Amino acid sequence: MEEAPMGRIEVTPRKADLGSLRVGDVGHQTFTIKNVGTAPLTIQRIYSKKNPAVLFDEKRDGGPLVISPGEGRPFELEVRAEKPGRLIDLVFIRCDARNSPEKGYKVVAIADIRQ
Repeated sequence: MEEAPMGRIEVTPRKADLGSLRVGDVGHQTFTIKNVGTAPLTIQRIYSKKNPAVLFDEKRDGGPLVISPGEGRPFELEVRAEKPGRLIDLVFIRCDARNSPEKGYKVVAIADIRQ
């Protein structure tokens, strides 16, 4: 039996190391969301767990982000280093992809923050 056409999400990098940051610095990482499925991929929301940032929201930004099969779109995560230590941030991508869990597809960003 053949699968019904659906979007499938792939994000690169899946884990990003922002390196060493000083308190007060802002780290940046560009991720690429690619649709490796056979139907359009619809993204409703991209948000950071640690940062209060919402990188994309269909209600705020005038509708969902739709990525055609075989296409990719970049998005940038900005992380502000607030206190010394190890930073681990989870970015969730809410979408209709076949391979996305209910909470969203997860991407990880890490950094070492020093004084």
